[in-house]
Amino acid sequence: MIQEDSGSLYREKIRTLYLDTFSTGISAQFIDQEQLDTLMNLTYSGGKMYVSVKESGLCGAAFLFPLKYDDLFPIKSFQFFENEKVMYFAELLVDEKVRGKGIGGEMISYINDALKKEGYKFLVIRVWEKNEAALHLYLKHGFSEIYRIKQLK
Repeated sequence: MIQEDSGSLYREKIRTLYLDTFSTGISAQFIDQEQLDTLMNLTYSGGKMYVSVKESGLCGAAFLFPLKYDDLFPIKSFQFFENEKVMYFAELLVDEKVRGKGIGGEMISYINDALKKEGYKFLVIRVWEKNEAALHLYLKHGFSEIYRIKQLK
């Protein structure tokens, strides 16, 4: 089941999933705890947190907030975004134990449909170019490349 976690019910489990996701493998990087808290607070207060929950518990989470909060996106270069409702898909996390089972795709489809119903016109995401699995997933679900930024890990 995919749902919005507006009441922070899964907050600590999402935090653990985030740390697990970005502490090992291709996505491994230093995680600043304060930055993670800021990201989660922004998502819960100014955006939307979606979760995928199965019988086994939390399987996935998605952090979304208005694009204007993403300092790295050159929104002024894309004038058609300025007056539209644009959501930034900041993170999509799927528990390593259930990756490859369609959960990420289910979440993208669900979120896209929910945002369209709320009047959002665009959904923007940034993906590290070496994360080929994520790139494939987003392209498969209708995303297209509009801009490249240099992002250091």
